[in-house]
Amino acid sequence: MKRTGIWTAVLMLGVCWCGVSSEQTVVSMRVTSPTLREGQAMPAEHTADGRNVSPGLAWEGVPASAVELALVVTDEDHVWAVPTPVPMMHWVMFGIRQTVRELVAGMPTMEILPAPAELAGAFQAHTTFDVTGYRGPQPPMGQTHRYRFRILALDKAIELDPGAPASEVWKAIQGHIVGEGSLTVPYSRAPKRAKKPVV
Repeated sequence: MKRTGIWTAVLMLGVCWCGVSSEQTVVSMRVTSPTLREGQAMPAEHTADGRNVSPGLAWEGVPASAVELALVVTDEDHVWAVPTPVPMMHWVMFGIRQTVRELVAGMPTMEILPAPAELAGAFQAHTTFDVTGYRGPQPPMGQTHRYRFRILALDKAIELDPGAPASEVWKAIQGHIVGEGSLTVPYSRAPKRAKKPVV
């Protein structure tokens, strides 16, 4: 009886050990845009100094294990007054169907997207700019910041309410990324030259 009990315990331990999921390999995806080029300055129309229009994006290489997709746009050079692992986010979208392969330019600032058909039902998070949806770059005058447009393939659906804070979406996707692709572009605001006085 004792020997049976020992082997039962060993078997259960083996089952528990095998049930622990190892860290998944993140598949590399490719992200492109009609108006953004890797490492080249962001066009003014996509910034808060211009028309503040979200750029169009396309991607390929989504892994078969993806359940849904998410979009996260971060300022890679922003420094918080109080250190935090959560980056400055300019745009967060989640609940994107895994079959979607592009976003058109000029997405509306709505919590739940009604169109186009393939994006209907996707959610946009509320950012620190007090905006739901895209908010273009506007770094401090004289500084150049890099903005990373990241498409993430997730192995589970993010169960958050529409208009959820971007920080909550960021936390929810951690540990569930099975595919990732990004496009990073810089943007700077040159100080305005003082006008010469008219004599």
